[in-house]
Amino acid sequence: MYKTGMLCPIPGFYVFIKHTDDSLCMQKHEEIIQIEKFSRFPPAIACGNKAFWELRREDLVDLTRDKIAQKL
Repeated sequence: MYKTGMLCPIPGFYVFIKHTDDSLCMQKHEEIIQIEKFSRFPPAIACGNKAFWELRREDLVDLTRDKIAQKL
């Protein structure tokens, strides 16, 4: 899991897991974000509190681009 403020190591689609603290937030979170490599993970979109995110699907286009660059 990755938390708000960390750098993204793998480009792709991430889903909200939970808040990083004992937040009293009552908002419903069904958030999926697309984030690029080396971007910082954002807070939860619905409430703005710090959050944990989990990778759901890698961005295959960026992974292919990275593999091509490694061969050059």
